[in-house]
Formats: sequence, structure tokens, C-alpha cells
Amino acid sequence: MKNSIQKLKVCVLFLFCCLTYTQLSAQTLPSFDYKERYYVSFSGGYAFGISPGDQGGNFIGQAIPTSLTSNNRGTLGTGIPLNLRLGYYLTNNISLDLGVQYFSGASAQVQTVMLPNNLNMIQAEAFTEQLRINPTISFYVPIITNTLDAYSRLGLMVPVAGAAFIDARGSALAIDPSPNLAGVDFERTERISGNFGLGFSGAIGLEYALKPRLGLFAEVEAMHLNITRNQGEFTNFRFVDLDGNEVQDLRAVLPTSQLETNYVEALGADSNNPLTNPEGFNPNNPMDMPTSTSFYHHLSTQIGIKFRF
Repeated sequence: MKNSIQKLKVCVLFLFCCLTYTQLSAQTLPSFDYKERYYVSFSGGYAFGISPGDQGGNFIGQAIPTSLTSNNRGTLGTGIPLNLRLGYYLTNNISLDLGVQYFSGASAQVQTVMLPNNLNMIQAEAFTEQLRINPTISFYVPIITNTLDAYSRLGLMVPVAGAAFIDARGSALAIDPSPNLAGVDFERTERISGNFGLGFSGAIGLEYALKPRLGLFAEVEAMHLNITRNQGEFTNFRFVDLDGNEVQDLRAVLPTSQLETNYVEALGADSNNPLTNPEGFNPNNPMDMPTSTSFYHHLSTQIGIKFRF
């Protein structure tokens, strides 16, 4: 059902662009009549995450308590997108451009664990930092000649760098029942890289001519992007006191299997996991764990400027 809804969204965006294109034959006078065909634009705004899913995963591995554990339904699509585009007008009404987007994600609560023995609840929050490439095609329809254009844009969204991060903090007794850890917390940050992902984006907007070569635009953009986990590593894992001072750096004492993770489609007899391969498990190698998919879908509002040259 979810896949059908997402495909419908893409089809609607594509249909909108096609309908816009069919109107171009009736609009022979472009709003911006100029000789310069190249342009550069800068934009930014705020993205609201949509299509939430189970984002958490097992963030304390085999030490998960036996009481209530829940993966909260959240999204990693909320945050701030910043865009730089370099483009070329094929005609006064059609352009191609290559965009670069830096996305700084907002923190989202992704997992809650109720600990036994009246310990405090553990909560995990996730966020993302990504660099994306966004090749697109745009169609323009004049509304007020030489002043205002409406446009639609359709393209691909390809992450090329970045990762997701999961921060968690709770009682140290949740992972080590030693009595001398009473009043001590653990904190950790897992950096998760993903497999190659290919998304889609579409936008509608208005562009206003401030000067012959300078335009101001505002738009609404929808993006659909899934990324499947590939590898994880704890970049921070330590015991701290109530004031946040470090008591012990656990990365110096824990084996690799508790610090690094290989996310796989399914666990089997050859996986490096003690549950499915107890005799062949090697604690000095990364742990194999079932992978999951994170959702970065969003609907954003953005404003920007465009300069033609």
C-alpha cells in the first residue's frame, strides 16, 4: 500500500510537469526576454518530514532489557535544505540544471526503552547530515509578461556523502549491572552509512523579476528518498557522571563486535552473530545485524535568488 502511494505521488508530479509543458505552445512571449542562457541560483528553507516509519533499530544490541521496548514511528526528512543550482535555458520556457543540496536534519526521537528495576527510561534520537546531487528539468509559464513566471520542476535526488546519527543516553546499569556504576550514565553516538539510494523530487513555484538578470523565487518542493543501512560505528561510547564528565571511554575496552556493525539483509549460519552462528562468532570482527530502511521524504518551502549570465 505504501509503495502504491509513493508511486502515485511521483506520477502526479510527472503529470503536472507534462501539463505545464503543453501550455507552452499557447504562451509565445516569455516573461524574461534575454540573451543570457546560463543561470545560477541559491535557495534555502525548511523541510517537514512525511511518511514516518520505524527508525530506531536495536540501539543497545544484546543488552536490550526484557521489559517494554518500542521503535517510535518517526522520519529523518525534517530539517534545513540549502541549494545551489547551475542551469541552462534550452528555450525561454525550458531549462536544465544541476543542483547540489546540503541537508541538515533535525533530531527526531526514534526509540524508547523502559528499563527494569525502576531505572530511568532510555531514549534515542536520530538526525542526518547529507550532501545530495539534484539534476532537474524545469518548465516556465508566463503569468505577467516580463515580471512573473510560474514554473514546475522534476528531477532525481542522489545522496553522495553524509550519514545518519543515533544519539542515546541512559543508566549505565542497563548495559553493565556492576554496583559501582550506580548514578553513572552511558552515552553513545552511532554513525550509520547507507547503501546507494536514488530519490525523486518535484517542485512548483513563482519567479519574480527584480531586474533583467536577477530574479526572486519561492517554491514548494516534495522529495521521496529511502536509504537502506549498510554499516554502523560508535564514534562515541562512554560512561559519564551526572555532570557529564567522562568516567570511562568504552571504545578502548569493548571488542569490535560491540562497536561496529555490518547491516545485512538476513542473518544466517555464516553470519558473525552469536544468535545464528554461536560457534563461528568472532568478537573481534564487526557484528552482523539485520538492516532497516530510513525514510527521508519531505515537503519543503523555500525561497531563493537567481542570477542569469
